[in-house]
Amino acid sequence: MTRGRMDEVELVEDDWVTGREPAPAVRPPRGPLPWRRIARRWWPAPVVLAAVLVLADLGTGSVEQRDYQRLQAVPGVIRPIGPDVRVGGPGPRLTTLDPGQEVGGVLISRLWDASGIGVFVTGTDPETGDQLWRTDLPLGTPHSGEFAQAECWGDRGELVCWGSLAHQDPDNWWLRWGRTTLLRIDPATGEIRAATPLAPGSAAAGADGLLVTATDQGDGLTVEATGPGGTELWSVSVEPWDLPDITATDRLAVTVGAELIAVSAPDGTWLIDRTDGREVGQGARPLPTRAGGFWLQRAGRLWLIDDAGRQVDLGTGTVLPLGVDDGSAPDVEFITHEFAQELQAVDAGSGDLLWATEHNGWQPYSSILVGGVLYGSTSDTLHAIDARTGATLWDADVVAYNSWSAQPVTDGRQLLLLAREDSEPVLVALDLRTGERLWSAPMPADAELLVAQRHQLFVLRADRLAPVT
Repeated sequence: MTRGRMDEVELVEDDWVTGREPAPAVRPPRGPLPWRRIARRWWPAPVVLAAVLVLADLGTGSVEQRDYQRLQAVPGVIRPIGPDVRVGGPGPRLTTLDPGQEVGGVLISRLWDASGIGVFVTGTDPETGDQLWRTDLPLGTPHSGEFAQAECWGDRGELVCWGSLAHQDPDNWWLRWGRTTLLRIDPATGEIRAATPLAPGSAAAGADGLLVTATDQGDGLTVEATGPGGTELWSVSVEPWDLPDITATDRLAVTVGAELIAVSAPDGTWLIDRTDGREVGQGARPLPTRAGGFWLQRAGRLWLIDDAGRQVDLGTGTVLPLGVDDGSAPDVEFITHEFAQELQAVDAGSGDLLWATEHNGWQPYSSILVGGVLYGSTSDTLHAIDARTGATLWDADVVAYNSWSAQPVTDGRQLLLLAREDSEPVLVALDLRTGERLWSAPMPADAELLVAQRHQLFVLRADRLAPVT
């Protein structure tokens, strides 16, 4: 058909009786996809996918819920509590030597017994708080003036404890180790698997199959390292040295870090490479850094020694101890300057200043680090500070009951503080994220300090722990 002309077209009526014509042998050219028809057929797919994702999130919890569950396993974090709390009666006079560590799925704590002479260890279910076992450390019968000391650590699923009977040196204030024993204990049952005598006067510590012992030879120290099965790795001798303007430790002790070993004695501290025994630094009062190195005091100044042995002079600062450290912001270290007038954060590797902020009278034992936020107290305020930037997230007007009760406790959602209101002790709960006051509860008149132990909250009452439930 052309314009202006009508051609004759024959119309053929379709016969509905006959079958369909066979499909052509050659497929016609593919045209545009019929998106509407496809969408009508397959529209449930994205809905189903979204539903699967939602169900998966419900099954594992939101990000906030997962962070909360992770915090529940951090030492020093308590189980959920409040607002209706009760304080139990004071328990027996037991002195806890550490907040507890998890070994083989069991929470291990070291304690002095009621006499203050013997030491025992306990194993506790970290989920329920039930005590599973108690084992008294067989360190011998103390003679007059002797008392037990012990250090424990986890090693490849086994609990290892070094223990000794100590006595005060009559010529000075030093503690001297006597009979010394290395104990290997089953963390599931508390059964002592092996007891190995060590050289008298020696201290020991270990990790990851490594055992380091330091023995006082009178005119110096011998430090030895052995591997699995007692294989000797290295042995070195270190000599005493003068410590100007520094008070050293009162006892021989060994601390094993990720790359370095600190051997401390009344004559000073030596940092030793754990691989080959090389001496990499000297000083006093060693404290492990968050990044695997050590802090040392030297001639009245604070030094940062990283895990590679590099040393940075940070001036007259003081290390800020953390009551709880969940491992967030691992490349940041915290110190205070000018009698706690200034709080600083430095890079864990280089010692470079990251930020500084003035907080008049920052309490030295008031800080915890949770979720990348540093929480701590000044004289009348509780602060929340971004650990990486130093930005203040919130401030709350709350006064600690006394100077040694300024450290808060957390259950992962609340920040709890033993506060003073109308001259009386009060347990105050703040929202961890906003600082908003959630609730408060009166505490006994003899309450002195909040203690987190085995993920349970206690209050110290006249040198005895009372549970808060």
